[in-house]
Amino acid sequence: MRPRWPKIPPLNIAHQLCDLDRLYPDGNGRIIRDRLVWQKKLKPSAFSREYLVQIDYRTGHFPEARVLQPTIRELANNQKIPHVFNDVGDPLCLFYAPEWNSSMLIARTIVPWTCEWLFHFEAWLFTGRWDGGGINHDPESQNAQMITNHN
Repeated sequence: MRPRWPKIPPLNIAHQLCDLDRLYPDGNGRIIRDRLVWQKKLKPSAFSREYLVQIDYRTGHFPEARVLQPTIRELANNQKIPHVFNDVGDPLCLFYAPEWNSSMLIARTIVPWTCEWLFHFEAWLFTGRWDGGGINHDPESQNAQMITNHN
């Protein structure tokens, strides 16, 4: 018989906001009913520009990160941007569903993953090649293809 591990309870949105405020005091967050909305300027490297990012999180859903300013569509000259979902505001594809759950802190997962995505986005703008791994979200392809790093 397999041992049963205790289920880790989800963190509530107040706990998520408290941790975001503690780790990123210059961020700006608020809770509206069951929704956490948090914004901060992120700079993925010393040579990068600043990006105003917004993270939305509703209890029972995955967090969504979007770049508000500058718009990534304008930076990409309206090219198809890799690793964004086809939804309003181009939510970033940061993780596979099993890699994040509601017992994890957004400040220690989603925020650093967003910085990493921005780093790869800037490299893609320069080289035209996405080196961040992940899944191809092109709706025109027959099926999603895994993209791997070939270092």
